[in-house]
Amino acid sequence: MSQVRLVLVTADPLSQAGVEGMLADHPRLRLVPASRAVDAHLLVLVAPRPDTRAAEAVRLASRYRRLPVLAVLGTPGDGDEAEARLSQLGVVACLWRPDVTPQRLAEEIVQVSHLGLNSRLGHDLDEYRRRHAPDTADSTPSGREADVLRLLADGFAIPEIARTLKFSERTVQKTLFAVTSRLHLRNRTQAMAYAWRKGVL
Repeated sequence: MSQVRLVLVTADPLSQAGVEGMLADHPRLRLVPASRAVDAHLLVLVAPRPDTRAAEAVRLASRYRRLPVLAVLGTPGDGDEAEARLSQLGVVACLWRPDVTPQRLAEEIVQVSHLGLNSRLGHDLDEYRRRHAPDTADSTPSGREADVLRLLADGFAIPEIARTLKFSERTVQKTLFAVTSRLHLRNRTQAMAYAWRKGVL
C-alpha cells in the first residue's frame, strides 16, 4: 500500500487546521509542504469558491510541476465560466463542502491520485447542479423577476426592458443576476427555460 503525497492549499488557517486534522490519522495519506510540491501526487484546494486568491495559491503551489487538483468547494461559482475557470486551475474533481467527512475526503484524494490529469470535473459540476437545482414552489420567479424574464423571452434588450418596466438598467441587470443566482442557473437562457417550465412564460 503506497502513500499518496498531497499539498494542501486552503483559504484560511481554520480550514487548514480542520483538513489537516481530518487527514492526520490516515495511513495512506501524507501532507507535504507547498515548497515540496514536486514530490506530491496531487494538490487539494479548500475554498468557498474558486476566486482569484484561490487561483493564485494553486499557481504558486504548482509552479514547478502541474499537479491534478481536487477542489473542496462551497460552490463552483456563477455562470457558464465555472468549468473553464476550474479547468484552468488544474481541477480534475470537486467535492462539495457539505459532503465532506474524513472518510469521504480520504477516498476522494486516493481516487484523484489515480486519475492523474484525467478529469471528471464535468460530471462533478453536473452532479452539483442536479443536487442544488431548485424545485420548490417558492423558487418560481414572480413579480419583478417574472416581468423581466417575460420581456427577455420576447426578445427585449436590457435597455428596452428598463424603459418598459420603468426601472433603471442596473435594476434589470441586478434582477437577472438575482434570479439566476438564487435558482443556481448558469445564464439567462437557462433562466428563461426554467421560467417556461414553471409556467411563468
